[in-house]
Amino acid sequence: MKHFMMLLVWSLLLCVAGAVRAEVTRVDITHRTDVLNGRVYANAGAYEWLHGRAHFTLDPAHARNQAVVDIALAPKNAKGLIEYSADLVILRPKDAAKANGVVVFDVVNRGRETILEYLNRGNRTSKHGTEEFVGDDFLLKQGVTLVWLGWQQDLPEGLNLLRMSGPVIESLSSLVYGDAVVTARSSEISLGDRLSIPYAVSDLKSPQAWLSVAASRAALEQRVPRDQWSFARMRDGALADSPLHIHLKGGFEPGAYYRFAYPVKGSLIAGLSLTGIRDLMSWIRYDPAAIVKGKHTLAFGISQSGRFLRQFLHEGFNADLQGRPVFDGMMVHIAGGARRGFNERFAQPSRTQGSRVFPFTDLDQTDHETGERGGILMRARADKVVPKIIYTHSSWEYWGSAASTVQTTVDGSRDFELAETSRAYLLAATQHVPSAWPPRDQPATRGQLLPNPLDYRPVLRALYVALDQWVRAGTAPPPSAYPRLADRNLV
Repeated sequence: MKHFMMLLVWSLLLCVAGAVRAEVTRVDITHRTDVLNGRVYANAGAYEWLHGRAHFTLDPAHARNQAVVDIALAPKNAKGLIEYSADLVILRPKDAAKANGVVVFDVVNRGRETILEYLNRGNRTSKHGTEEFVGDDFLLKQGVTLVWLGWQQDLPEGLNLLRMSGPVIESLSSLVYGDAVVTARSSEISLGDRLSIPYAVSDLKSPQAWLSVAASRAALEQRVPRDQWSFARMRDGALADSPLHIHLKGGFEPGAYYRFAYPVKGSLIAGLSLTGIRDLMSWIRYDPAAIVKGKHTLAFGISQSGRFLRQFLHEGFNADLQGRPVFDGMMVHIAGGARRGFNERFAQPSRTQGSRVFPFTDLDQTDHETGERGGILMRARADKVVPKIIYTHSSWEYWGSAASTVQTTVDGSRDFELAETSRAYLLAATQHVPSAWPPRDQPATRGQLLPNPLDYRPVLRALYVALDQWVRAGTAPPPSAYPRLADRNLV
């Protein structure tokens, strides 16, 4: 087995050595295992897991890389290229001849795989590779190949999260902003969102730093006096300085909305997430020596990773370095009207606040407040690489995540049509993520009512089949179904 792995890595090195710009320079497969002890999935046969790491280089002079923010400032190797790498996972039929030619890239959500939970009825919090994790046979019996690549550089190690590693631009400095809401009284909070590793405070006593509090996101905020809080945390019963935490005398109030700002130095190059996925999928699609083959490539993203796909399209990354299409189709689920946070200086991709910025719609329109004109598909249309897209929203996206901006004019006065290559569907009466059945009580700070268990996943399965048929056979899905101003059911 050891010699086989060495041979595999060496063959991958050889296959990219002759490329003019070898974006995927090496793929190391560290281990491979049969799925559920060799279970056979209909005509697709047995499946296997491949776990490893993909290594990339990026040419900062290439025109199609110029959209990466701060690329000119990035540290480079002796050849003038930027080097980075990411965790890679592949789930594929062991017999390549039984694969159906479709490769689905699942954009991991804060380091975790999602597609098996949403389309295969698996559970992403279960132990990786178990029957509970994989779910049923919906995707596997079709012969689909699934691919995951870590893309966030701010995730912790040791939690089985898929991560990316890249260079840091040490010369940059700025103020970084964040927000927090706690569900139980706590004396301290992390400066990062959820599990993400925050940028460290560069000056613990900085007069530029501030903390504010409000009764809710919509309420008037007030600055908390500087002598009431500090960049610190409790350790062994004593207060100790911490560049990653805020300590508040009296504790943080459950349900209150806190915002903060603090100085930092050394920015990650967040846009490498976009080039890494572009170059990996281009390699899989067009290089005959790639580790897996895909005649048709689809992308699947939910919530944060759905917003990522909107940014991917808007920034022009669905064309590879030769101008060829990367993805034929996309399922963008519960992303609302948001994007941003994935390609900017001192990006914090786990946060959602501040991610709703113009443009919102597929097709171009003008923001009359700023004069800016644009559309999510502007660059893809210019490059002739527009994918088939299915947008799905729960009811929550309309109330809480600006989903209506995807289908209305900027001023909200009238409906604005989707591109002919897109469909949008409201999964009515559902919440962002379905809860367990039967509904369970939750702390009062999380809401007055029980969570909504209505499960929209069977609809997602049907829409995945529709997207697959749209891409492979040209069979159009059902017409879009969502509330409209003209029908007086969007208010």
